[in-house]
Amino acid sequence: MNIRTERINYSIRKVIANAINNELSDPRVASSVTITRVSVSPDLSRANIYVSLFLESYTQEDVLSALRSSSGRLRKNISNKLRIRKIPKLTFLVDSGMDEALKIDKLIDQVVNEKS
Repeated sequence: MNIRTERINYSIRKVIANAINNELSDPRVASSVTITRVSVSPDLSRANIYVSLFLESYTQEDVLSALRSSSGRLRKNISNKLRIRKIPKLTFLVDSGMDEALKIDKLIDQVVNEKS
């Protein structure tokens, strides 16, 4: 990945996170989503947006559906705030890295407790 792509990934992540926290009014998204990373294709036609979900009253599919339905508004935000020629199509994916890290932490705690 080159420096330009990394810079665009960072900028898109920042714009989308700001929009989710401050501009989207959908309650399914407001407090339950954290953008963990963004990965744009080399030609900037697509961007995979990895999210971590903190689900309390909505299902994972509800939150992803809300994000998909607001992708047009998010793309508009990107076009207004970044100077890039092509605005990528946004695809939202659940980042399972946090879940895996929690599982590993639990396993480590179990081993430590068994040795004590």
